[in-house]
Amino acid sequence: KGKVIIPIIYDDAYEISGGKIKMILNGQPVYFDLSGKKIAGQEVVVTNPVYTEDVASKGAKIATAMAEKNDYVNKGNIKFNRKDYAGAVKDYDQELELNPKNVIVYSYRGLARQQLLDFTGAIKDFNKYIELNPQDANAYTNRGASKCSLKDYSGAILDFNKTIELDSTNSLAYLNRGKVKNILNENMSAIHDFNKILEFNPQYIEAYLGRGVSEYWLKDYMGAIQDFTKVIELDPNHGLAFSNRGQAAIMLGEKNKGCPDLKKALGLGHTPAADLIKQYCD
Repeated sequence: KGKVIIPIIYDDAYEISGGKIKMILNGQPVYFDLSGKKIAGQEVVVTNPVYTEDVASKGAKIATAMAEKNDYVNKGNIKFNRKDYAGAVKDYDQELELNPKNVIVYSYRGLARQQLLDFTGAIKDFNKYIELNPQDANAYTNRGASKCSLKDYSGAILDFNKTIELDSTNSLAYLNRGKVKNILNENMSAIHDFNKILEFNPQYIEAYLGRGVSEYWLKDYMGAIQDFTKVIELDPNHGLAFSNRGQAAIMLGEKNKGCPDLKKALGLGHTPAADLIKQYCD
């Protein structure tokens, strides 16, 4: 039985520390340096009992052809993870020109366009992906996020609803829907979404933060303080949580508690706290 060295045929790819790229082949990690040279000791060998004595040459040709076919996707993924989103979009464009039925690339390109703040283009890509793969719950969340950025809040909520319909434990969809409801001043309904997250993920910082904001706008300042305190317990360097807790305390007439929180927030780099300190504490 021969052994075939498979070149670059991967499910995923991204850069990691130390100037290495980690690529996943059939669930197993393989490491390359940035020049594309395989790092010693990480060679992947696949045994194929179907071929006879010329298995290596035949397998190499097949593998190389597959690698060339998927090269734009791999290059695009690497660029995406290097935050070269414009470069990633160009590679995804090339892939879709060659292989328009490679459905997942529409989603990849949509995510890259989001990072470039091209939300209209991102929505077009997510529309195409959803048309071809309507059962992917995360696709609706991605599209909803772009709609939210364009202030299409009703459209965003419809997408987050669809995600939850397909995946009732999707924390990100509940979180995003709750945040949109905050924007629309639907704070009681937002609290329901944040509570839902905490039912199955009690360590979810953003859910406590979102619920605290909702409680603040409902003038439940004690409830807000409790939630912001929970955020700080989970992340002692969360500047926004200190700032929000400080404001809630000030609303209760407790400047002796609120002002130290605002100063702590500023010390942690949350610069909006400076104006609040001038307004309430100086």
